[in-house]
Amino acid sequence: RKALDNTIKNIVLNFEGKDLAGTEIVLRERLQPGKFKLIFANILENILILEKRFILSSLDQGGYLIVSGLLNDQVE
Repeated sequence: RKALDNTIKNIVLNFEGKDLAGTEIVLRERLQPGKFKLIFANILENILILEKRFILSSLDQGGYLIVSGLLNDQVE
């Protein structure tokens, strides 16, 4: 629940006044199989590695994967 609250706060801070029609926040438990044009993953390296197959299989061909949350020594 804390991660979801933090996500919502970040959206408000970063996109206030912007038209976000067509976007949605999806909890993993409620995620329906599908392809996405953009996936933003703000998580640590160990989770990215654990979820790599799932994340990449959800990315539409020609889509974008944006990753943040890595520590400096995890960038490579």
